[in-house]
Amino acid sequence: MDGHHSEQHTENPTPPGVDPTRSESEGHGWVPHLPSGTVLHFWVRIEDERIAGARFGITSTTGPSSLYPFIGVLTACASFVTERITDQDVLTAAALHVEDVVDALQLPEDCVCHAQLVIVALLQAIQDHRSRLHGGVSA
Repeated sequence: MDGHHSEQHTENPTPPGVDPTRSESEGHGWVPHLPSGTVLHFWVRIEDERIAGARFGITSTTGPSSLYPFIGVLTACASFVTERITDQDVLTAAALHVEDVVDALQLPEDCVCHAQLVIVALLQAIQDHRSRLHGGVSA
């Protein structure tokens, strides 16, 4: 994918914003990035072992002006992942690698941590869904 793809996900993330509510069919993962004071939230809705929907949100506990570049790249990564995993089976979604995100968005070496945060949050959301589905026991 070309550099425009990265710009598309930064300027028009899907889906934008943070909604702290979740339905019973959603798993939630969240990962703090302590140096920036940012927390990435990632939700997945799983139906019949397929990702029926995915969304993300980013919250910040520090001043926003210094975080724009960090949040922009994080948003691009999260937006790309939500698009990539929607309508995929859970195993395919869980197999998405950091390198897949880095390569697709042509991220520079110093932005790999953004992709890592998203992948970790995705895996947590899948695990959270499975834990709740199976009464707190990991599947």
